[in-house]
Amino acid sequence: MTFSDVLHSRRAAWGVVLAAGLAYPLLALAGGAPRFPSVEDCEHPATSDGKVMLVYGYFDSVVRAGELRDRLRGLGYEHAEVQGDGGCGRVRVVVRGYPDLEGADDAVSEASRVGLHPTVEADFAS
Repeated sequence: MTFSDVLHSRRAAWGVVLAAGLAYPLLALAGGAPRFPSVEDCEHPATSDGKVMLVYGYFDSVVRAGELRDRLRGLGYEHAEVQGDGGCGRVRVVVRGYPDLEGADDAVSEASRVGLHPTVEADFAS
């Protein structure tokens, strides 16, 4: 193999790398820019009976969520827990286990009497 052949082979290899480096991003973006979930994509208001939970708040910090959980437990909400929000990078404080919207709405009314404002959301995890 001559020097010219080696040089040609290297150029061809770099040409393939360059073509792939340009083609992949173009093909990946052909369907539009990548879409990441928004805050609203991770909040699922309950619209029918079934597995329902109360969400007392969303946080960017596990520490802050833990503080609210501890406050809720101090108020008698023994089942308050911290969990991920389903892929949006936040954490939420929830109380699970409501079988229907009526029971969850009653719990929201009770919580509002002590200054809490939970939302009623579908519970896909339990």
